[in-house]
Amino acid sequence: MASENFVQPSIPRFGGHYDHWSMLMENFLRSKEYWQVVYYGVAEPAADTLLTEKQRTKLNALKLKDLKAKNYLFQAIDRSILETILFKDTSKQIWDSMKKKYQGNTREERVQLQALRREFEALQMNFGESVSEYFLRATTTAKKIGIHGEKLEDSLKILIFIEESKDIDTLSIDELQSLLLVHKQKITQQDKEEQAVAAAAAAAVAAAAAVTTTITTNQRGVASQGNWKRCDGPNSTGHKPRYMENPTELHLLVAKRIFRYLKGTIDFGLLYKKGEKSYLIGFTNSDYVSDIDDQKSTSGYAFMLSSGVVPWSSKKQPIVTLSTTKAEFVAATSCACQAIWLRKILEELHFKQEEATTIYYDNISAIKLSKSPVLHGRSKHMDVKVHFLRDLTEEGVIDLIYCRNEDQVADIFTKPLKKSTFQKLRKLLGT
Repeated sequence: MASENFVQPSIPRFGGHYDHWSMLMENFLRSKEYWQVVYYGVAEPAADTLLTEKQRTKLNALKLKDLKAKNYLFQAIDRSILETILFKDTSKQIWDSMKKKYQGNTREERVQLQALRREFEALQMNFGESVSEYFLRATTTAKKIGIHGEKLEDSLKILIFIEESKDIDTLSIDELQSLLLVHKQKITQQDKEEQAVAAAAAAAVAAAAAVTTTITTNQRGVASQGNWKRCDGPNSTGHKPRYMENPTELHLLVAKRIFRYLKGTIDFGLLYKKGEKSYLIGFTNSDYVSDIDDQKSTSGYAFMLSSGVVPWSSKKQPIVTLSTTKAEFVAATSCACQAIWLRKILEELHFKQEEATTIYYDNISAIKLSKSPVLHGRSKHMDVKVHFLRDLTEEGVIDLIYCRNEDQVADIFTKPLKKSTFQKLRKLLGT
């Protein structure tokens, strides 16, 4: 029953793409056990050589296989191509000839494609030539370009469209012009739709980048009302302005996702409780080479005071760093500068920070390097930032402390996170 239901594989026809056809044909011939005679050929003995009965039987069997393999190749290759093959006495001769003619290299194919492009661009209707003859020449060149893997342009599509949908033998010039105008209107409409999508994407990206939320304090607060950027989305909204110049539909979908999140968390806010601890602590981190376009990293930091986050930042670094440690030092330096400014502000508000401001960090190498008095060969290129952090540590302004990745609040400002991790860090911010 199994043999009755088995479907014989069809012979692969050569359509111009040699690499694909040769792979299919080789598998087909292997399944028939003819590949050995195609690849190695049949070695003919010398004329004066006497063969034993066993050797003659084996030679005749190989010749029969070669004859069957040649028959399959005749069926796979078009007659017009076979006529160009000079030597086709054996299957090996046919196979090697096809390989030489059509395998080619990339440079030769590129030269052929460029020649076909120039031929198509130079096409014009000759004097006395009918519409049918002109379109035949044009579509023939277009199909040759398609065989070489080139994507057809709109002008080529118009030619194919007219040939397939109309009887070009009876097509008048007026009908041809009408068809071209209709097709042009379709292309123009598609361009307008694409431009509308791009404009909508740009507007959505700009709106997502400028997301703000209003915070109202009580009567004893420093400010009664103000617009503050949300602290739970600077990483996602910060990436959007980079694509405002040339947004795509993908960026529009991302912007819509941001708006869906904002709509679902519209009641979220920051709560600062009276009587909570008033000493300043910071978190900082970086995401190495987060921007694949210019290979720059992203820095992020957040400072906690009382029960919530006070200032926060998510910013692409202005330089390309050569190592993760260098990227971490750039982020730590930016965070340290912010810590100095915050300490001065708090001192003016009579909340002077007597002890060093703790900054939590998840890079042990950077912490050790900032406290080590010796600069190693691998860190000579970042000695300024190392000395700056080391001086601040020795003066008691900041204190870099290691923390685990899962407790690093600044991760929410530098990289995309899993839902559970994002919700955990958002809660730690005081929302």
